[in-house]
Amino acid sequence: MKKSNEYVVLEYTECDSSYINELVDHINLSSKEIVDFFDGISFQEKANIKLFDNLDAFRNSCMKIWGKKEAPAWLCGLTFKMNNYYNIYTLNLEEYKKTEGHNKHTLTDLKQLIIHEFVHVCHRKYTNDAKLMVWLSEGLATTLSHQYDGCKDSFDATLEQMISGGTKYKNYYMMFSYVLTTYGRNYILKLLENKEYLSNETPRLYEEVINYYSK
Repeated sequence: MKKSNEYVVLEYTECDSSYINELVDHINLSSKEIVDFFDGISFQEKANIKLFDNLDAFRNSCMKIWGKKEAPAWLCGLTFKMNNYYNIYTLNLEEYKKTEGHNKHTLTDLKQLIIHEFVHVCHRKYTNDAKLMVWLSEGLATTLSHQYDGCKDSFDATLEQMISGGTKYKNYYMMFSYVLTTYGRNYILKLLENKEYLSNETPRLYEEVINYYSK
């Protein structure tokens, strides 16, 4: 079964029917806002979203894409490009709750997860490059999907973790949301457009974030 808008095609199964309309409404509203954030990037080819109704099938698909023998127990979403098409794999709500750390997650969390992955599609379209500093790529995704809105202000990551990964997603959110609030959307787009500029700016931004959250 499928539903679509101008940006995505969503594939789902009958077991998702009780909440699918609410989920699609959220995708329709949020995807437009995010595309606008990235200056209206082109979606000549729509992104494909697949909701898996079987956790093992999801993990096997992800491992095949990655070429790995094991998927992390917490994994619930993946974005990748194949044959010039962007794809988003996520679990449906029932299977999502079976992954590590997500047993109490709700439909709101699933909405945010899908939009998180859609942000990854958009930043890759905008930069034509999947490789960004982790604080910027995951900061974009967590902030624009509103996954940590209202969380307690705290920050405890090293600069290396913000660049390469290895810390809580909340830290990426805290750094990115500070930078977005302080410098604005156009500054974020400039960081996306110029890797050298991003590399030069990140240590300074990190020090600002440390000072800001230590007050």
